[in-house]
Amino acid sequence: MSQARVHARRPKGAGFSIDEIPWRPNVGVNYEDFDLDEGLVHCWPMVYILRNDAEAYIGQTTSVIRRMGQHAVNPEKSAFNRADVIYNSEFNASAITSYESRLIQLMDADGVFRITNKIEGMENLDYFSREEYDEMFYELWEELRRHDLVRGTIGDIEETELF
Repeated sequence: MSQARVHARRPKGAGFSIDEIPWRPNVGVNYEDFDLDEGLVHCWPMVYILRNDAEAYIGQTTSVIRRMGQHAVNPEKSAFNRADVIYNSEFNASAITSYESRLIQLMDADGVFRITNKIEGMENLDYFSREEYDEMFYELWEELRRHDLVRGTIGDIEETELF
């Protein structure tokens, strides 16, 4: 029996999309509110931000619909009213774990939102093509700035005492 070999490919820098959708406690999100294809919201690695005007929670998942449903029944998430779902066609589980951690740290230092995550994530992981994903993160950060979800540049934040 022969096995097909699948080789990992280096990311080429695909663009990010941020889908801003209503968040409802005890409901979560509705599929109809997404601009993403149905298959992607059920089975694709993504990063997301649950938020209101003052607070935010940052997470990652391989099924955003399922994870939003889990959060919907959590009383700690009942104050949120928006979900920003971050999609990239080159995401994988390692990349979203790293992005989640970096977003928690940088957004906390940026100060637009009080970050409610209880853990900082797992930033020190090494994985295939990490350098490329690290470079792509700067593009994501600029996209978050265009959406008014963050203010400062990564360089400015990393130079502050808060970071």
